[in-house]
Amino acid sequence: MAKARLKTNLVEVAVDSLGEVRAQIAVLKKEAKQYEAILKNSGCEVIEGDYFRATVSRHDRVCPDYKAICAKLKASDYMYKTYSKTSHVCKLVITAHKK
Repeated sequence: MAKARLKTNLVEVAVDSLGEVRAQIAVLKKEAKQYEAILKNSGCEVIEGDYFRATVSRHDRVCPDYKAICAKLKASDYMYKTYSKTSHVCKLVITAHKK
């Protein structure tokens, strides 16, 4: 019969506790992503709850493609703009209502 090992070292307790917390965080992150998708896809910019407010803002982000620029060695302003990438960004901010 296998014996349960007594954890006497604080480090052993901490590693298991951290593992449990991270597992809970993973579950909560998955749940949060589902709620975020609902809010982001709602078409609303501001959503008021009883306790929190959600603000959804959208914009395009332009970032230079440094690999392509470096490959060309001599990057002019024209090349900088030509090799820049634009990506759409959707940001969701949740704030608590003040009491």
